[in-house]
Amino acid sequence: MKWWPNFTPVSGLNFDNILYKVADFLGFVSPVNALFAVVIFFMLCILMSITSIVSKLNSKNKSVAQQLALLEKRVRELEKSCEDIERTGEQDGVC
Repeated sequence: MKWWPNFTPVSGLNFDNILYKVADFLGFVSPVNALFAVVIFFMLCILMSITSIVSKLNSKNKSVAQQLALLEKRVRELEKSCEDIERTGEQDGVC
């Protein structure tokens, strides 16, 4: 029983036969179940890919935040040393 139209004239492929062959190859009784299984498999692959990307970005974000904190500390120390130099009146300083 065909439950969708045959698109052979439009695309040159017989999707009905392809789906039945995939279902038979995977061991499914119904082609609809095979279609759902294939779609779920691809969705899981996409989810794992996105999870990997987010994990890498999270690691990079942590590294950048640490570098920013170190640079802010260095700026504060330099500002403090400049204030100390200005207060004491020394002209040999970095400022």
